[in-house]
Amino acid sequence: MWHEEANGDLSATLHGMRLVVRERDGFARYLLLGRPRWEAGQSEVLMESGSEDHVDAAKEMVVRRAAGVASFLNGAPYGAARR
Repeated sequence: MWHEEANGDLSATLHGMRLVVRERDGFARYLLLGRPRWEAGQSEVLMESGSEDHVDAAKEMVVRRAAGVASFLNGAPYGAARR
């Protein structure tokens, strides 16, 4: 699911969103990027970001956040995305 970009970032696609994890200065930052559904061809927009102590924790967190955002956008309760 995850692959390494030329700049060293890790990225994946989940629920139609792009997940990015980058390790810098002793911590791992995650980005959750999406494209507005109502405007085809638009650039990606930052939906959420954060940081964790290490890459594995950042990957786990951004996957969880993507599931939560997908549930919200689809009108389902957050817990429904975990089934």
